[in-house]
Amino acid sequence: MPGTFFGIEIARRGINVHRTALDTTGHNIANANTPGYTRQEAVLKTTTPYATPGMNSSVTPGQLGSGVEVTEMRRIRDDYLDYQLRGNISGGGYWQSNYDIAIRVEATYPEPDGRGIKDVMVQFFNDWQNLNNTPRDPGIKAAVVETGNELAALFRQSYEQLDSINKSIKSDNLVTGDGFYPGSDIIATGMLRDQFNQVNNILSQIANLSDSIVQVKKVDQQPNDLLDKRDLLLDQLSGFGPLTTRDVGSSGAIEIDFYGQAVLTVDSATEESTATKLLPTWDSISEKVIVKYDDSVGTTAFNLTDMAIDPGNTKGSILGLEAARLNTLSILDDLNSLAHRLAEEVNGKEVLQDSLGNVIDFFIIDPADTARTIKVNSTAVVDPGKVVGEKALDVARLHSAATIDTNGDGITDTTFDSFFESIVAKVGGDTKSAQELVANQRAIRGQIEALRESVSGVSLDEELTKLIQFQYGFQASSRVINTLDDMLDVIINRLF
Repeated sequence: MPGTFFGIEIARRGINVHRTALDTTGHNIANANTPGYTRQEAVLKTTTPYATPGMNSSVTPGQLGSGVEVTEMRRIRDDYLDYQLRGNISGGGYWQSNYDIAIRVEATYPEPDGRGIKDVMVQFFNDWQNLNNTPRDPGIKAAVVETGNELAALFRQSYEQLDSINKSIKSDNLVTGDGFYPGSDIIATGMLRDQFNQVNNILSQIANLSDSIVQVKKVDQQPNDLLDKRDLLLDQLSGFGPLTTRDVGSSGAIEIDFYGQAVLTVDSATEESTATKLLPTWDSISEKVIVKYDDSVGTTAFNLTDMAIDPGNTKGSILGLEAARLNTLSILDDLNSLAHRLAEEVNGKEVLQDSLGNVIDFFIIDPADTARTIKVNSTAVVDPGKVVGEKALDVARLHSAATIDTNGDGITDTTFDSFFESIVAKVGGDTKSAQELVANQRAIRGQIEALRESVSGVSLDEELTKLIQFQYGFQASSRVINTLDDMLDVIINRLF
């Protein structure tokens, strides 16, 4: 049967358990505002009961309780909410990247408030109309040349700004045989490279945390705070792209796929985690961003550009940047088309002659890159009198003529003004759409985070209630010891 001090042992266990529960509650309260912290609780369980055999009882356990113990420090976490939130974070990252680039692109077009390409283009054709009224007026000829110069400068300026945005997302850097990069790839630098650097850094941290978690698990401890740090890093990683995680048995290690490719693996023998670095490279032949594994082999992980072309892929800020880059290139192509057709049509009207009376081009361009190179012929700049005023009406009529083929069927169906307005409308529409989708993703994220907070977050009112509860439990266990001490004092010192 139980000994004299059996009750003291039960009370001692009660004191230790309630002290541990108080410590856990204090830990929750202290981290109430810590990002990524998950509420913890001490899981209490009765210890193995003590058998008290007697003359009329069977020798079986369960007749006399032996106290309480803490079996686990449990994290209150809902993995399904984590999965849902990370999916939302990936979508939000995509549209945020789109919006950040879209507002920069929009800033290159001052329409309708400022004097932009459209206003100057209208003025350019009006000057030609005025020249038609007085074909030999040197002042109006000078105005034609000056407005042409301003229009060409605006084309070049818009091109340079859009090209600068494009290069800030992806510029090229040839790296050869430095022992770190595979082969002699052209590395895609800029914002894309910066984001991949962050991804690689996060993966490395997750690998280190997973190794620590495995070691703690091996000694039957619960690495709650390490798991919180890893989950917070997974939340951050999901902003860069869609990811899936797999638990590796009960070891505590996880494997990660990023954009469908394995980037964190676990050795089945040693249970050690290995993070694979990703490197964005530029294929100058296909003109696509190819993401490779950053190792001696340099094998392809995925084709980022092909993913961005698919309108169904809207996950992750990395993919959002590439989609924004492709959209910027599309706007650059439209700007080039407008500048090229304008120069081609004006030059075709033979409105400028050299000193020998030969017809020369009014606009000088590089057909492969018109918006970047367009400028008024220096002959007209030096001597505006070389402009042929008698043909001014032919140029003026271009303003209202359908000169651009927008459908690719060989039929010109759009005026210069209408085509430029479509460019501006597209830029504005892209910005507005991205802004609305960012707001939508934020609203959804707020709701999911509120749900997760209701499950995993710390409620100070609830923790203070538990604090009082465990305090009373601690005090009651202490009183039991005091009572047993008085009883033992009677038996030892007063009974005989």
